[in-house]
Amino acid sequence: KIQAVYLKPEEPFTWASGIKSPIYTDNRVTLAYPETRTLIENGFVEAIKAEFPEVEVIAGTATAGIPHGA
Repeated sequence: KIQAVYLKPEEPFTWASGIKSPIYTDNRVTLAYPETRTLIENGFVEAIKAEFPEVEVIAGTATAGIPHGA
């Protein structure tokens, strides 16, 4: 719906780390869609609490991750 996820299995994306992946998600796009961003963030919170209940803090990496970590 917001065109933030791209699939290219025949021609994988190369991430900054050098890893090749058939999927790329432009998380910056979600900043313009507060309802979608909230859904994603709530999903992460649920998953993290279920798998790592001892976690007390979540941080976002610079630059695109800062708003999500906040």
